[in-house]
Amino acid sequence: MTIPDRRRRSRIVSFRLSQEEYDSLKDISTTNGANNVSEYTRSAAFNADAEAGGNGAGRIENMLFNIKDRLEKLESLGLKLQQMLNGKNQ
Repeated sequence: MTIPDRRRRSRIVSFRLSQEEYDSLKDISTTNGANNVSEYTRSAAFNADAEAGGNGAGRIENMLFNIKDRLEKLESLGLKLQQMLNGKNQ
């Protein structure tokens, strides 16, 4: 993962996540060596765009859609696992 330079940042981009989505993103961030969720998300957005041949801004919407899709799949798998575990405990 390429870490963006340490320029002073003065703009905020925000989007809402469920607690489960946030926990998953936090785990992914840690696994990928980021210091925090913001660093990971920023780096992922610009790396995904650069790999697609963009300039760092043109493909961010698609990247966010992909993150949302992956988080929804993780959430679904987590719910299935929880149901399986609850079934064994009853």
